[in-house]
Amino acid sequence: MTTLLNEKQIHKIEKIVHDWEFFQSFSEDELEDAIHQFSLRRIAVDEVIFGEHDSGDYLFLILEGKVEISLHSHSNNKIIAVLEEGAIAGEMSMLDDYSRSATAKAIEDTEILILTKNKLHQVLADNPPLGVKFLAQLGRTVSLRLRSMVGNLAEIS
Repeated sequence: MTTLLNEKQIHKIEKIVHDWEFFQSFSEDELEDAIHQFSLRRIAVDEVIFGEHDSGDYLFLILEGKVEISLHSHSNNKIIAVLEEGAIAGEMSMLDDYSRSATAKAIEDTEILILTKNKLHQVLADNPPLGVKFLAQLGRTVSLRLRSMVGNLAEIS
């Protein structure tokens, strides 16, 4: 179940995410405004957050817990990453209209912050400077993932 954040949760979350890489370029006021855009969801161990080929209309940041990212090919699942507190997943779906490229599943009880595509569009319309910060961080996240993949491919070759 996804819930909107109350003020107590917002202040607690601000303290946790203040030093996260995703929010490094945000001022204190921007960080508070940004946190208001997210909703909170608790995920039980082994619950699938989203599946490969699902439509994508949100990203999430891991507030607490661990999430396994996997790809399904033929008859097996290949774990490609285990994400922990501060990690982001689902960011590509915010930038394109393609389906999910992987499955995300909680491997322990987990809390995530969710930003929907609709919410991002609303921020872009209502507060363009904040929306641009979100987009810049999304672009940076995708770029870093691509660089990491290129590095991994170079090691395999």
